[in-house]
Formats: sequence, C-alpha cells, structure tokens
Amino acid sequence: MIRILLTSILLLGIAADTPGSWRAVFPYVDLETEPLEIETNSKIGSGDNVFAAFYTLDGDLVGSVSIKFSSTPSYQIQDCMDDYADFSISLPSDDKKVWRITRSRDGNIIKIQIHCNEVEVLNFVISGDTCMSGSDWSNWNREVARVTFYSIDTASESYRGGSGSWTAVFPYVDLETVPLEIETDSKIGSEDLTMAQFSTLDGEKAGGVEIRFSSTPKYIIKHCMDGYADFLVSLPSDDKKVWRITRSRDVNLKIQIHCNEVEVLNFVFSGDTCDFSDWGSFWDKEVAKIYFRAADTASDSYRGGSACSAGNYMTGSGCQQCGENTYSGARAFSCTNCPSDEVSAAGSTSESDCASESEEHYQYSAGSSAWCSYIIGIVLAALFSIHIV
Repeated sequence: MIRILLTSILLLGIAADTPGSWRAVFPYVDLETEPLEIETNSKIGSGDNVFAAFYTLDGDLVGSVSIKFSSTPSYQIQDCMDDYADFSISLPSDDKKVWRITRSRDGNIIKIQIHCNEVEVLNFVISGDTCMSGSDWSNWNREVARVTFYSIDTASESYRGGSGSWTAVFPYVDLETVPLEIETDSKIGSEDLTMAQFSTLDGEKAGGVEIRFSSTPKYIIKHCMDGYADFLVSLPSDDKKVWRITRSRDVNLKIQIHCNEVEVLNFVFSGDTCDFSDWGSFWDKEVAKIYFRAADTASDSYRGGSACSAGNYMTGSGCQQCGENTYSGARAFSCTNCPSDEVSAAGSTSESDCASESEEHYQYSAGSSAWCSYIIGIVLAALFSIHIV
C-alpha cells in the first residue's frame, strides 16, 4: 500500500500532455466497398449542413453530397441537382444520427443511397434524365478515393470509411496552443503541393498556408501574399519531412514554419509584407478548424499537438521535461539555458528558478528537508490508518 501511495505522489510531477494522433489527410473511401459514414447531432430546424465532397486519387472532383437540417430536412447531389430537395421519407427522430452514403454502379446506372440510422432515406439514380441539363453528372462515374469536408459543414462531427475508426471531421487546431503538424515524403522538384486551410468554428475563412515542392521550394501565405515566394532557408535534405505551423500574437501577428525542427520561415504580418490590405480580417480570427484542399498532393498525415506545460517542451514523441540548468514556459518547443554560472533543477519553469550554485545548494537542502518531512508525514499517517484498521 505504501509503495502505491508513494508512486502516486511521484506521478503528480510528470507532464501528461502528448501530441494528438497522426491521421490521414485523405482517408480512403470509394463509396462502394468502403462507404462513408458520418455522425451528426444537429437538431431538425437548426439549419446546420453536412457537406462531404469526393475526389479521385489525383484530386479531380467526382461530386458531393449535402444534407441540410432545415425544418423539412433536404439534400442535394452536387454536379447533378441545382438546388436542395426534400427527403420523401421521414428521418429517424433521434438527434444523434449516423448517415451512410453508398454509391453503386451497374452498367450505365449510377446510384447514390443514403441511410440514416439504418433507415434508407434516399435511393437516387444519377442520369441525364434526373440531373439538370448541362451538369457534369457523368463525373459521378469516376473512381472515388478521397473524401473531404468543406469548412461550411456545421453538422458533421465524426466520420469513418467502412469499418474503420471514427475520426473527428475537424480536429481542434488553433495554431497557437495547438500548432499544426503535417507529414510529407514528396521529393524536391516534384511540384507536389501541401495546401492547409484554416477556418473559425463557424466555418469562416481564417487563412491558409501552401508549400510547393518545386526545384526551389516555395510557400504562400493565403489572404496575404498574391504569389509564391522562395524559402530563404535551405530545407532539410530528408524526403520524409514533418512541418509544424504555428501562429503567435504576442506583439506582432506572426506565422512560423519548422521543417524537421529547423525554422524555415518566420513571417510577420503587416501592411508592408502583405499584398492584400484585408489580411487582418482573415488572420486575426480565432482558428478552430483545419482542412486540406483536394488539390493537395504532398500531405500524407497530420495532427494537432497538445500544448506542453511549463517546465517541459514538445518533441516529435511528445512532451519532455527540461533538463537541469534549463527552463521553459508553457507551450515551449525548446528549453532555455540558465545564465552562465547559474544552475536549476530539471523541470524549472522560469529564469527565476536559476540561481548560483551556493544558492541552489541552500534551496535544494531546504527543499529536500521539507519534502522529506512531507513524505514522512504521509507515510506515518498511512501506517497509523493501517494500524487502526
């Protein structure tokens, strides 16, 4: 019992923050062998929307499905219908709904089926007779490989392909306490693109960052720059790269990009650095959602990391405690050395924790005595309680 008690006390000092799980940018969904399932919790009449778009492996649009939670629920098959139509079958009454979208193809017949809580609510045949004149309905015959949710989607909470795990549609990424990390393995000169877009909780655009893997790698800060610019710092040579995008607003609004822990961009927003005068109306908004444009050919997976507590710093494997003679505040990605001739204990949180060796010895001795007294008190209390029982 005493061993368990002491172990519990020691665990209080360990930082528990770790990065979120890596997730595929475009999970595989073909709508046939791998239908798409979406979880929603919106009430009928809320006006919320589901907006799922499907693309080929090369990023060509196949089509999209939208569901509107109006007083009379309605749907729209994009690239076929020019407006919403009411469901002809009543939806299940539960607020919590699981939608399953399936496509079937038999010869020239293309069919979209939608189930809601296992009830078939739509069986729609896509053809020249059912789709509006001049529409690109034949795109629905393309091979689906990707699904993406537009930022205007306010209803979809999580999704999965087939029997896969449920995944949040818009994982939380605010770029400040929770930066964005992206994995790529594209080669320099391939012309592949990373295209990360940010939005508010309500789906309003809040900026974006794109990286082009040209022979001279380039970047563009969306809603600020009107064209690509070369990185002024050489990128690490590894094909496998982890990019970290962070926004700070301590003094000036700033975007930092790290590639394999090397800072390759430190961009300060201003009227001098931005080509568009309305940059602040996008980048000053509170970022809450991340999504990737379908033309993104470089991004393999991504995650929103959890912020580390003071005295720790973020690494590729999670939060690590700062070593002796260093310190860090909250949300740090590195530790700061104490001034010369000063020392500090591991896990220190500010420069005030640094002291000369003589002061440190005194503080350590006093602190150790107090800590020992505290532990002895707890142990005696535990032994006393055991004796009483």
